[in-house]
Amino acid sequence: MKSEKEKIKCLRCKSLKLWEDVDERTGEGFVMCLDCGCNFTLKWKQDENGYYILKDTSKGISPENVLIEKTDIKYPYGICITRISKGQYEFGVLQESNDSDFLRQYINDIMIYDDKTEIKVNRYINGKIKSEYFLRNDWKK
Repeated sequence: MKSEKEKIKCLRCKSLKLWEDVDERTGEGFVMCLDCGCNFTLKWKQDENGYYILKDTSKGISPENVLIEKTDIKYPYGICITRISKGQYEFGVLQESNDSDFLRQYINDIMIYDDKTEIKVNRYINGKIKSEYFLRNDWKK
Protein backbone atom coordinates (compact mmCIF):
# COMPACT_ATOMS: atom_id res chain seq x y z
CA MET A 1 0.00 0.00 0.00
CA LYS A 2 1.35 3.43 -0.95
CA SER A 3 1.84 6.05 1.70
CA GLU A 4 0.09 9.39 1.41
CA LYS A 5 3.48 10.99 0.70
CA GLU A 6 3.91 8.89 -2.45
CA LYS A 7 0.53 9.98 -3.85
CA ILE A 8 1.25 13.72 -3.82
CA LYS A 9 1.10 15.38 -7.26
CA CYS A 10 2.11 18.84 -8.40
CA LEU A 11 -0.88 21.17 -8.26
CA ARG A 12 0.09 22.74 -11.58
CA CYS A 13 1.43 20.05 -13.94
CA LYS A 14 0.30 16.93 -12.00
CA SER A 15 3.83 15.48 -11.99
CA LEU A 16 4.85 13.00 -9.31
CA LYS A 17 8.45 14.27 -9.39
CA LEU A 18 8.40 16.31 -6.19
CA TRP A 19 11.30 17.17 -3.94
CA GLU A 20 10.37 17.69 -0.32
CA ASP A 21 12.22 18.71 2.77
CA VAL A 22 9.88 18.46 5.73
CA ASP A 23 10.69 18.61 9.43
CA GLU A 24 8.29 16.06 10.85
CA ARG A 25 8.68 17.47 14.38
CA THR A 26 7.46 20.97 13.47
CA GLY A 27 5.55 20.56 10.21
CA GLU A 28 7.77 23.16 8.57
CA GLY A 29 8.90 22.29 5.09
CA PHE A 30 9.50 22.96 1.43
CA VAL A 31 8.00 21.12 -1.55
CA MET A 32 9.07 21.74 -5.17
CA CYS A 33 8.01 20.16 -8.46
CA LEU A 34 11.09 19.07 -10.40
CA ASP A 35 9.20 19.29 -13.70
CA CYS A 36 7.71 22.81 -13.63
CA GLY A 37 9.14 24.54 -10.53
CA CYS A 38 5.83 25.09 -8.72
CA ASN A 39 6.65 25.17 -4.99
CA PHE A 40 5.54 26.14 -1.54
CA THR A 41 7.04 26.63 1.87
CA LEU A 42 5.40 26.14 5.25
CA LYS A 43 7.13 27.68 8.24
CA TRP A 44 6.33 28.93 11.69
CA LYS A 45 5.26 32.56 11.51
CA GLN A 46 7.45 35.11 13.29
CA ASP A 47 6.93 38.72 14.30
CA GLU A 48 9.28 41.58 13.37
CA ASN A 49 11.54 40.68 16.34
CA GLY A 50 11.87 37.05 15.30
CA TYR A 51 9.56 35.61 17.96
CA TYR A 52 7.07 32.91 16.97
CA ILE A 53 3.46 34.05 16.83
CA LEU A 54 1.37 31.83 19.07
CA LYS A 55 -2.34 31.03 18.74
CA ASP A 56 -2.68 30.99 22.51
CA THR A 57 -0.06 33.01 24.43
CA SER A 58 -0.85 31.18 27.67
CA LYS A 59 0.58 27.99 26.15
CA GLY A 60 4.15 27.26 25.14
CA ILE A 61 5.72 26.83 21.73
CA SER A 62 4.51 23.68 19.99
CA PRO A 63 3.53 22.76 16.42
CA GLU A 64 -0.15 22.95 17.41
CA ASN A 65 0.18 26.42 18.96
CA VAL A 66 2.26 28.32 16.39
CA LEU A 67 0.74 30.07 13.40
CA ILE A 68 1.91 28.62 10.09
CA GLU A 69 2.94 30.89 7.23
CA LYS A 70 2.64 29.57 3.67
CA THR A 71 4.46 31.08 0.73
CA ASP A 72 4.17 29.68 -2.73
CA ILE A 73 5.12 30.16 -6.34
CA LYS A 74 2.23 28.62 -8.25
CA TYR A 75 3.15 29.81 -11.74
CA PRO A 76 6.93 30.05 -12.05
CA TYR A 77 8.60 30.72 -15.38
CA GLY A 78 10.38 27.39 -15.05
CA ILE A 79 12.97 25.37 -13.18
CA CYS A 80 16.70 25.13 -13.80
CA ILE A 81 18.21 21.70 -13.19
CA THR A 82 21.99 21.35 -13.12
CA ARG A 83 23.29 17.83 -13.44
CA ILE A 84 26.92 17.25 -12.61
CA SER A 85 28.39 14.04 -14.02
CA LYS A 86 29.12 12.60 -10.59
CA GLY A 87 25.38 12.30 -9.96
CA GLN A 88 24.93 15.56 -8.11
CA TYR A 89 22.05 17.91 -8.91
CA GLU A 90 21.20 21.52 -8.13
CA PHE A 91 17.75 23.03 -8.62
CA GLY A 92 16.64 26.63 -8.94
CA VAL A 93 13.21 28.06 -9.63
CA LEU A 94 13.00 30.76 -12.30
CA GLN A 95 10.23 32.96 -10.99
CA GLU A 96 9.90 35.33 -13.96
CA SER A 97 10.95 35.50 -17.59
CA ASN A 98 13.62 38.09 -16.78
CA ASP A 99 15.38 35.49 -14.63
CA SER A 100 17.24 34.45 -17.80
CA ASP A 101 19.92 37.03 -16.92
CA PHE A 102 20.25 35.37 -13.52
CA LEU A 103 20.48 32.00 -15.27
CA ARG A 104 23.33 33.20 -17.50
CA GLN A 105 25.22 34.46 -14.46
CA TYR A 106 24.51 31.25 -12.59
CA ILE A 107 25.92 29.17 -15.43
CA ASN A 108 29.04 31.32 -15.59
CA ASP A 109 29.60 31.26 -11.82
CA ILE A 110 28.72 27.68 -10.95
CA MET A 111 31.45 25.39 -9.77
CA ILE A 112 31.94 22.93 -12.60
CA TYR A 113 33.33 19.53 -11.67
CA ASP A 114 34.04 18.50 -15.27
CA ASP A 115 33.00 19.23 -18.86
CA LYS A 116 29.99 16.92 -18.70
CA THR A 117 27.91 19.28 -16.62
CA GLU A 118 24.46 19.71 -18.13
CA ILE A 119 21.95 22.44 -17.47
CA LYS A 120 18.29 21.92 -18.32
CA VAL A 121 15.44 24.40 -18.04
CA ASN A 122 11.94 22.95 -17.80
CA ARG A 123 8.91 25.10 -18.52
CA TYR A 124 5.24 24.20 -18.32
CA ILE A 125 3.66 25.57 -21.51
CA ASN A 126 0.17 24.80 -22.82
CA GLY A 127 -0.21 21.74 -20.61
CA LYS A 128 3.17 20.17 -21.44
CA ILE A 129 6.67 20.21 -20.00
CA LYS A 130 9.13 21.75 -22.48
CA SER A 131 12.84 21.17 -21.82
CA GLU A 132 15.77 23.19 -23.12
CA TYR A 133 19.32 21.93 -22.60
CA PHE A 134 22.41 24.08 -22.16
CA LEU A 135 26.06 23.42 -21.58
CA ARG A 136 28.33 26.00 -20.03
CA ASN A 137 30.14 26.55 -23.34
CA ASP A 138 26.89 27.44 -25.12
CA TRP A 139 26.61 30.62 -23.04
CA LYS A 140 30.15 31.86 -23.85
CA LYS A 141 29.37 32.46 -27.55
